[in-house]
Amino acid sequence: NISMSLATLTITVYMIVQGLAPSFWGSFSDVLGRRVVFIGTFAVYIVSNIALAVSTNYGELMAFRALQAAGSAATISIGMIH
Repeated sequence: NISMSLATLTITVYMIVQGLAPSFWGSFSDVLGRRVVFIGTFAVYIVSNIALAVSTNYGELMAFRALQAAGSAATISIGMIH
């Protein structure tokens, strides 16, 4: 089924970006500060969720899903630091 494989692909894209993005956010938080990066990535996450809601094709869906994962990945890399 083509729609099932496309749905699976969006999950795969999300998981790949979710796995790679924390290494970037950790480096940026060392330079810019955790608060700035955390607030910035939270804004990226919110904007990507809105964009996902209004996306009209699978290309947009994949791009915004990757952006959503990149925005949520900051909670993993800098949210747990004390």
